[in-house]
Amino acid sequence: MQTRPPASQSIVDALTRPVETTAAHLIAEYNWSERDLLDAVAELQGTLNSWGVELEPPLGKYDLDQPRVLRRQAAAGIVGKAAAEIAGGEGAECEFKESIYLDAKKHLLGGVALEKCGSEKVLFSLLKTIAAFQNTAGGTLFAGVADDGSAVGLEREYPLVCPKDRNFDHWELFLRGKIEQHFCNGKAATASVVVNRVELGGCEIARIQVGARRGLTVVTEGTSEVLYVRGGNRTLSVTPSELEQYFELRKLYL
Repeated sequence: MQTRPPASQSIVDALTRPVETTAAHLIAEYNWSERDLLDAVAELQGTLNSWGVELEPPLGKYDLDQPRVLRRQAAAGIVGKAAAEIAGGEGAECEFKESIYLDAKKHLLGGVALEKCGSEKVLFSLLKTIAAFQNTAGGTLFAGVADDGSAVGLEREYPLVCPKDRNFDHWELFLRGKIEQHFCNGKAATASVVVNRVELGGCEIARIQVGARRGLTVVTEGTSEVLYVRGGNRTLSVTPSELEQYFELRKLYL
């Protein structure tokens, strides 16, 4: 029986949540830097496959120093995993959001027409949490799930966020577009976000896995740029006077 190669620290981390890295860093972790480059890349690809993780962009594209995201390959059983995580409730690394843009209370309780219920406040609540996860230890968001853990679904906001193509794929495009729009270096930030469609309770929800980033994720709010972190189960902004303490704590995560 063939023995699986040992997992580097990056692979261990990626089995839990996405990790920002480079191919050069992964090769260095295995002390393959002095080997023939093609051999080292082939060995790395085999090692990633054996542990069920993948790079995005994949090996073979761009140079070895290109920032990439190392993450677990898509696997069956996502429904059971999501159900178990939701049953565990919210915490420092897990949060529920009923929607990403729809003000559900205004629409459902207030009776206001759907097209008038788009909310920047709701949107920024989500974006702040994603940024905070990226600046701390990563985490998982569930969209379409109420605070009590019940699945309420995303279908009701499809007509609001993607009126022409009312489906999950275009909902995800909306989400990624907002990350790119409101995050400094948004394309790098969205690469550390893995979105999975999950059917639960007869409706569609999203499991949004957010990886910690080596670089800072800063959110632009109007003319301001704000840094967010997780403090227990809360999302907090970091003031200039707290930056030194934040960077000392961050060394524990990365």
